Amino acid sequence: MKFPLMVCTDDSLLEALPDGAFDRMMHRCITHADELKARGTLVESQQLEYGSTARTVRVRNGKTSIVDGPFAETRKPSAATT
Repeated sequence: MKFPLMVCTDDSLLEALPDGAFDRMMHRCITHADELKARGTLVESQQLEYGSTARTVRVRNGKTSIVDGPFAETRKPSAATT
């Protein structure tokens, strides 16, 4: 049986880390992933870019567009719903 796992981070927390802390943590993560792969318990892993660099490619009516995101679309509640 295989299970997907997604690890999400908060960019502002990562940026607030002391110098070198992110690199040390990533080194430990990569080392652990290598150990899991060697044991056959990890099939694949990929590191994603910061959320602030995300782009979405959309094709609608034959037109291709690239937009920032994906971001959660949120709306302020209207007066009728509060």
